Amino acid sequence: MLINLKELPQGKKVIHTVLNAGEIGIKEHEKEFELKGDVETEITFIKSRTTVNVRISVKYTLKLQCSRCLEWFEKKYHETESFVFREGEEKLKKEQSLSEEDIYTYFYATEEVDIAPLIRDIIILSVPMKPLCKPDCRGLCPVCGKNWNTGTCEHEGNLKPVTKLSKLLELKDKLSR
Repeated sequence: MLINLKELPQGKKVIHTVLNAGEIGIKEHEKEFELKGDVETEITFIKSRTTVNVRISVKYTLKLQCSRCLEWFEKKYHETESFVFREGEEKLKKEQSLSEEDIYTYFYATEEVDIAPLIRDIIILSVPMKPLCKPDCRGLCPVCGKNWNTGTCEHEGNLKPVTKLSKLLELKDKLSR
């Protein structure tokens, strides 16, 4: 989605658009998640001389796999991020600590800027590291693999609790004999 920043009028301009996964470049992540339907996008530009403040608001639905029970589920998202585009080139220093403003600032030397990679990044960064179908997901039985959200099995009450140090304690018992 190319935007010509030089032709933007001074002041505020809002663009509403609907994009699909191919236009954003999401297809390579289909193993981790799937974009269901289109992405509703509202992009607000506020231009002041050679600086353009961009606010991107996106609404979309992702199909994710629960990290506890391995069932697929859908979750709706509404994410908003802000960016700053400055005309010219970035002046780099040898050693510099970055502020939060530096992270969201982009420099442009051409008239057109592609907004699609920013939308793609917003979507990818919203995917949780360990998605859960529901906060109290009970997961799978470690012995037979039964989904405890749909029922119980004979192993549910008979499992001894596993702690982070249980294997070390077993090793200690073996060595002390």
